[in-house]
Amino acid sequence: MSDFGVRINTAAGYCQIDAKHIVPQLVGRFDMANYSYGDMTDANGAQPGWVMRSYSFQLPASIASRPVMVFFSLPANGQDVYTDGFNVMYKPGATFSAPVLYVFALDYVTRSGASWGIRVMRSNGSVTYDSGNGHLNLWYIYSALNISVDYDDVAHASKSIVTNISVPAKGMPATPAICPQAFTRFTSWGRRLQNSGEDTCRLFYRFYGGALQAVMLRTEYQITNEAPPDTSYSNFYISKSNSFTIFVADRYIYD
Repeated sequence: MSDFGVRINTAAGYCQIDAKHIVPQLVGRFDMANYSYGDMTDANGAQPGWVMRSYSFQLPASIASRPVMVFFSLPANGQDVYTDGFNVMYKPGATFSAPVLYVFALDYVTRSGASWGIRVMRSNGSVTYDSGNGHLNLWYIYSALNISVDYDDVAHASKSIVTNISVPAKGMPATPAICPQAFTRFTSWGRRLQNSGEDTCRLFYRFYGGALQAVMLRTEYQITNEAPPDTSYSNFYISKSNSFTIFVADRYIYD
């Protein structure tokens, strides 16, 4: 931070306004209920015993070309319903509302048309914060979270063990939205003289009992008739197993 300028922190100590760094600006709110979708059963690759609803959504071109953070709302009715924002994994018979996405741009802030409020600028005139816009107001940042993933070698799917994520002392907002670090597991396997295949599992989330919960579920599955000479398994993870980060915001601010 510079020796002079403006900096305002939230009560939790997170920087909300800074004259040097931009405060991510809300550039889009997208309710998946307004988009078409397709349901996929375990026969088509979803977690056994679950249905995966995938929404036909793409960021508008004006946003897709920019670096962004995507937050999404969470199921909170206590049923077997989890989401990663773009998909919902649920047990047959469960009821739920479609997730809502909140997209924040990280590259620049536009000037609003507001005639009063607060506008913070750098010395070159570029805006870092404009109270006439919606800006990211972080509630909490989870870090150093260990995700334990167990795998079912028979069903070729992640074992659906829910992980409770520690809640901060201040509690979670009543209407949380999260932006988690990507965590994906790829598994290739082969049965001696029988067949081989590969699958993909990802983390899905819900908010229940005041706690954030995560579960690893299969999203893709492919089997071939190629017969390998021996039985083998190999796993590949995309994430740091001991440094998993989840950003939390209160979506009530943006609805």
